[in-house]
Amino acid sequence: MMNHLSYLGSDYSEFVKYDPSGRYGRYSEVLGKGSSKTVYRGFDEYEGIEVAWNQVKLYDILHSPQELERLYSEIDLLIRAL
Repeated sequence: MMNHLSYLGSDYSEFVKYDPSGRYGRYSEVLGKGSSKTVYRGFDEYEGIEVAWNQVKLYDILHSPQELERLYSEIDLLIRAL
C-alpha cells in the first residue's frame, strides 16, 4: 500500500507499518515513550485524521500485575472515548 499523503511534502513520509485492516498507517516518528509502550504518529485513512498509534510491549506487561491493570485502565478509557 502507498501512503495517500505522500504528495503533501516532507512533513508526511511513507508509512512504515499498517494495521491488519489497512485502515491505519504508522509513521516512524515517535511522539512519546514509556517503560511499557511507545507512541507513534499515525494516520486514519478512513477518517483522514492523524492518530496516536500505541505499541505495547506485552512481554513486560504480562509479568507485572500493576502494569497489566494500568493497561486495562487505559483500554477502558479509550473505549469510553468512542
